[in-house]
Amino acid sequence: MKRKSTIGTGLGKGHGSNTNNFPIIREVDKDNVQIANRLLPTSRLFKMGKVKVIVDQHPAHGYTMSVSCRDRYPTWDEVAHLRYALIPDEAKMAMMLPSREDYINLHNFCFILNEIKEEAI
Repeated sequence: MKRKSTIGTGLGKGHGSNTNNFPIIREVDKDNVQIANRLLPTSRLFKMGKVKVIVDQHPAHGYTMSVSCRDRYPTWDEVAHLRYALIPDEAKMAMMLPSREDYINLHNFCFILNEIKEEAI
């Protein structure tokens, strides 16, 4: 059964889905996860149903958000909902595709959003 999240609602209908009908976003204690040793001390972990999220804020580079599922890509509506629920609205976020030489794929079903500073837009 899906429960409505009270965070980040009002995104619009997206691809015909009900964007206000998401599982609740819960913060995960990172001391209890296997990847804890690979995270930055400032990283925060969240789960929204089957979707896992890592959010970090670096003083010089801004916010980074990693959104993944174990067996599928997160949907656009899930990514948008999580971005607006977990990152301040004034941050400008983008998903970038680097050159093939710089491309790293550690997870088959993961999208990464990075904050773009105003002067770079």
